[in-house]
Amino acid sequence: QEVVDTLCESVIRNPDAALLLAQLKSTGKDLYDSAVKTSVHMLAFGRHLGLPRRELSILGLGGLLMDIGKQRLPKEIQVKRSMFLNSEERKLMKQHVAYSEEIVSCLSHVTTEVTKIVTQHHERENGNGYPLGLFANQIHPYGRMAAVVDCYEELVWGQPGMPGLRPFEALKELKDNAQSGLSYALVEQFAQCISVFPVGELVELNTGE
Repeated sequence: QEVVDTLCESVIRNPDAALLLAQLKSTGKDLYDSAVKTSVHMLAFGRHLGLPRRELSILGLGGLLMDIGKQRLPKEIQVKRSMFLNSEERKLMKQHVAYSEEIVSCLSHVTTEVTKIVTQHHERENGNGYPLGLFANQIHPYGRMAAVVDCYEELVWGQPGMPGLRPFEALKELKDNAQSGLSYALVEQFAQCISVFPVGELVELNTGE
């Protein structure tokens, strides 16, 4: 909670600096790095939507805990991108939601909204998500936001021999795939929040500079 409060204050004070921080991988611990980046992006997304301070804390904590259950998975698939999972690995990966819910349920002072983020970030508007196959109006708004952020994080996540997409490529992919179950309105808002060329991105102008 102290970490979330610090991140929350940082995003309110300077969202661009916090987003830049999220790009750094200084610990070498993949799950930790992923959790921090997800938390920062959830906070920045909430701030972009104009949500109040209390709700930003919920989003930040939900982002940190969203994939906490992956620590119980075999190490070789913990941070493997879904497109590279075989059917058996995919089945194992889906169990991380139940593991996360179990872990979060043991924590004190965790709100219902945080739990919704943890349990619903793989649900999809068209009912094709997991674990419950919920439809749009059954998914909590924070769960729908978390689904967008989670998809973005996977797209930009790199692994040996397969670098992740650059931010502008990932945002284009998100928009192209919004019809597969993400909220298109939220994808559009997230793209505005991140921007096509985020802080820290190197670009070449048509002047050659």
